[in-house]
Amino acid sequence: MVIIYYPLKPARQGKKALLTHHYFKYALLYHKCNRNNYFGLSRDPKVNEKLNMKLKFFLISRLILLFLIITLLTIAILIFNTKTITLEKITNVDKETILKYLEMKTENISLTHEGSTMVSAFHILEVTPNKIYIWVLKSEYVKYRNEILYLMGATSLPVVLYIKKINGKLEIINHKFPRDGTYWSRDVNRLFPTTVIKSFNNIDKESLQNMINDRARNLLSNMSQ
Repeated sequence: MVIIYYPLKPARQGKKALLTHHYFKYALLYHKCNRNNYFGLSRDPKVNEKLNMKLKFFLISRLILLFLIITLLTIAILIFNTKTITLEKITNVDKETILKYLEMKTENISLTHEGSTMVSAFHILEVTPNKIYIWVLKSEYVKYRNEILYLMGATSLPVVLYIKKINGKLEIINHKFPRDGTYWSRDVNRLFPTTVIKSFNNIDKESLQNMINDRARNLLSNMSQ
């Protein structure tokens, strides 16, 4: 491989040489040089060697920079696509699985009292291959004289679900949520990425409450039948 520079004057010796000049652009050519088919600016091999080293450094540094840029872009695209594809894979069946898990296996979030029914609703904040970040609203209801009454209040907080896919089906392994009081801020920053934390203020909690009210009516109506 020879890097040839557009010449100003011919060289007299018929050996391979690297000919450069700062007034012209470099051209990279794969070619075997014969006796009278290349040109040079210097007959001093030390000068050519020095120019050769500078040119190699220039080309290598540019290639490294290009490689780094391509690598960073590739990583960014993969991260974006991972989130997008995973979000699209959350099916209605998966949502039912999440809802059942919240109502059956999250008593450490909100304990159900005897004779009442705990109803849950959630909003998906973000999804990764092994975690689902959600905002959960849990309300406790009791049926009294054919009326559905709101009993003990509601619990509203962010939750992270640890998941895996088995034969295409969602399985929830465990869950975590921030503790109350002085632990809240510390736990939120530990459990949730910044993008999820910023989305807390965009949650339509009124819509979640309406979903819970409708679900409670249906559940308690079915229980009385």
